[in-house]
Amino acid sequence: MKPPLYISPIHAEYYSIQFHEWDDEVARIYSGRPENGARKAEIELVLGHRVELIPVPEEKIAELNRARFGVGASSVVSIGRPQTGTGTAAAGAEPVPPLPQTPSAPRLSAEPSIVRFVDRLIQEASVDRATDIHIEPYEDRVDVRYRIDGVLHHIPVPAEINELHRSVVSRLKILSHLDIAEQRLPQDGRFRFQLPNGTELDIRISVLPTAFGEAVDLRLLTTQQVYTGLASLGLSEADQQTAEQILTRPHGVVLVTGPTGSGKTTTLYAFLTLLNQSDRKIITIEDPIEYQIPGITQIQINPKIDLTFARGLRSMLRHDPDTMMVGEIRDYETADTTIQVALTGHLVFSTVHTNDAPATPARLINMGVEPYLVASSLECVIAQRLVRLICENCRERVSAEARPIFREVAAQIERRGIPWDGHLDYGRGCEQCKGTGYRGRTAIYEILPVTEHLQSVVLEQAAASTLRAAAEEEGFRTMRYDGLCKVADKRTTYEEVLRVTRKEVY
Repeated sequence: MKPPLYISPIHAEYYSIQFHEWDDEVARIYSGRPENGARKAEIELVLGHRVELIPVPEEKIAELNRARFGVGASSVVSIGRPQTGTGTAAAGAEPVPPLPQTPSAPRLSAEPSIVRFVDRLIQEASVDRATDIHIEPYEDRVDVRYRIDGVLHHIPVPAEINELHRSVVSRLKILSHLDIAEQRLPQDGRFRFQLPNGTELDIRISVLPTAFGEAVDLRLLTTQQVYTGLASLGLSEADQQTAEQILTRPHGVVLVTGPTGSGKTTTLYAFLTLLNQSDRKIITIEDPIEYQIPGITQIQINPKIDLTFARGLRSMLRHDPDTMMVGEIRDYETADTTIQVALTGHLVFSTVHTNDAPATPARLINMGVEPYLVASSLECVIAQRLVRLICENCRERVSAEARPIFREVAAQIERRGIPWDGHLDYGRGCEQCKGTGYRGRTAIYEILPVTEHLQSVVLEQAAASTLRAAAEEEGFRTMRYDGLCKVADKRTTYEEVLRVTRKEVY
C-alpha cells in the first residue's frame, strides 16, 4: 500500500527520514535523528500528518533514500520534472509542472544543483568502494553503473538526469579542463576531488561520443596507497619467497602481465615500496601516475610533447638509477629499450598484456625483440587476476548437496594435492555486500622465474604450451592452482576462480 503523503527528496535528505508504514492515525517514519522533539513537530507540519519516528542509523536513511529517489535526487529535483527516479511518487503528491525552458548545458553545468549532483555521485561511489563510474546515455534513459569489486552494479538516479545529462557531462568536462563544445570526438582528462573526510581522489575521465550523447567513464584512484607487505597482495608463502628472491636480483626485467584492471600496477607499486630504501635510486615513468610514493621519482608521460615510455626511459639513465619501472610495454621501441637498459645493469619492472606467464616471451618476440635478448634479460614473469572475497558478514558453510558443483571442486582440489577440510564457504548475500555474497578482492598469481632451462626453450622460440610444460617440470603452478588454494582456504569460491581463469583444466 502506498503512503498517503509524499516525502520529497529534499525533505527526505534534510530531515533524514523515509516512510516505513502508515495508517489513518499515524505515519511511522524511519528517522536518522529522532531525538529532536522540535524537529518531529516540524516534520508533522510539513507532512500534515501525525508521525511516529523510528530510530535507525543515518547510513540506513541514506540507503533508503537512494533506493527510492536515486543518487543526488535532492540536488536536481528542482531543475527538471520532480519525479522520483526508480521510486514511485506517493498517492496524494501533486506534480509540479516542468519549467517552461531548460537553460543550455554549459550554463546549467555551473548551477549549484548540478555541482551538488556530481559531487554526490562521486561521494556515493567512494562509499560503495567503486573503482569506476559509468554514465551511459540511451534513447529513452541514462544509466549509471558503479564497478564494485570488478563487477558492474546499476545505480538508481533521478529521472531528471535524462534531461540534464548534457549538463552533467559539461560539469565533468569543466572539472577536467576539457573542451565542452566538442561533442564529436573522444576526450580524456583527469581532476582531483576531495571527499568530506579529507581523502583526495585522483579521477581519470574518458568521454566517448555515442549515438545518443556522450558516455563518460570515471576511474577513481586514491592519491596514496599503503602496502603492508607481499602477503597483503594475496601471494602465498611459497610465492612470497619466490618474489623476494626475484627482488634481490641486481639487474634484469621483471614483467607483470594480465588484462586491464587485474591489479598489475598495484603489484608493481608493492614491489617498489619494498625496494624503496635510502641507498637505492628508483625512477618510474607511468601513464598515469596512479599512486604517489615518497622517496621515488615518478614521471608522467606526455605524448603531445613526445615524452613517451621509450624516450623517458633513455633519459632516466642519466640520473643513475638502481631500479626503474616502465608503466607498460606497448611496442617494439619500448620493449627493446627496456631490455637494453636491463642488460646494462639495471633492474626494470614493467607490464605487458598477455593471457598468462608462459605466453609472455613469445609476445616480446612477436614485437620484434630478438629471442636471445629476451632469454638473457627476462628474470621473471608474474601473471595475475583479481577474484572477489567471500563476504565475512554473511559467510556460511554449505554441504555437498547444496552445491551441485561441489564434486567438481573436490576433484580439482584433491587431484592437485591441495590440503583442505572437505567443506566450502559461500556468502548468502547481505546489505554490506549488496546481496552478492562477496566483499573485497584479492589476487591469484602464477610466477614464472626464467631459469637456464627455460632460457634455452625461449631461444628455440617454442610455443607457450611447450614453455608451460617445461616450467611445470620445475614446479611452476598456474593461476588456477593458486585460485583453488584460496577456495580451499575459504577465501573465495570456485565460481570466482572459473570466472577469471582459463576454462580448460591445466
